[in-house]
Order: sequence, then structure tokens, then C-alpha cells
Amino acid sequence: MKKLVVTLAIALSAAGLSAAVAPAYAVDCVKDPTATGCPCQVNPSASVCDDLTNTDPDAGLSGVFKNVINMMLYVAGVIAVVMIIVSSIRMVNSRGESDNVAKARHTLMYAVIGLVVAASAFAVVNFVLGKL
Repeated sequence: MKKLVVTLAIALSAAGLSAAVAPAYAVDCVKDPTATGCPCQVNPSASVCDDLTNTDPDAGLSGVFKNVINMMLYVAGVIAVVMIIVSSIRMVNSRGESDNVAKARHTLMYAVIGLVVAASAFAVVNFVLGKL
């Protein structure tokens, strides 16, 4: 019985391994540079191979600039939201005093303006850098 189980296990594992291994076919990238599996495309005007593996849109100087600007705008947005919360708390704690209500209202207004400016700047930066 043990021999049967071991033989069956070996046969099934060998069958599974042989089915899982795909046959290897060589791809002729010189004749057909657009074939699947080719890491580059031959540029006939420059007689060089253009690398197709680097498809990262955030690579290079514009990507670094975009990431830095987006991080700064994200921080500005977080600060604006915190200031909205702070001004709301100040307004609740003003107890109807006109000076404190006015200060809280101004803080709220400037925080909302800052949030709108940050969101607009985010949209403009991503639009402009997306067109480059």
C-alpha cells in the first residue's frame, strides 16, 4: 500500500511539474522588435535599441518636481483642514462674544480659501506636468 501511495505521488508530481513548465521559444527581436518578450524596440533612424522597460511616468526631473509639489500641496491641504477645525472650536467656545466670533469667522474664511487654492494648484500642477 505504501509503494502504491509513493508511486502515485511521484507520478502526480511529475505530471504536475511537466504541465507547469512552459516550453521556451526564442523571440527574434531584431526581425520583429515589437514581438512579445522583446525588452527594446529598434530605432532605425538612430540604429539603437530604445528601452521599453522604463514606463514609469514619475521618472526623471519632472517626476521629482511633481512629487515634491504634490507633497507640499498635500501638507497645505492638511493644514487648512486643521485650521477649519480649530476655527470651528474657537467659534463654539466664543460664547457669543463678537470679537471672538469675528476672529473665528476670519480664520474659517481664510482656511477655506487656502483649501481652495491648494486644490486648484494641485489640479493645475498635475495638468501641466501631465502634458509635458
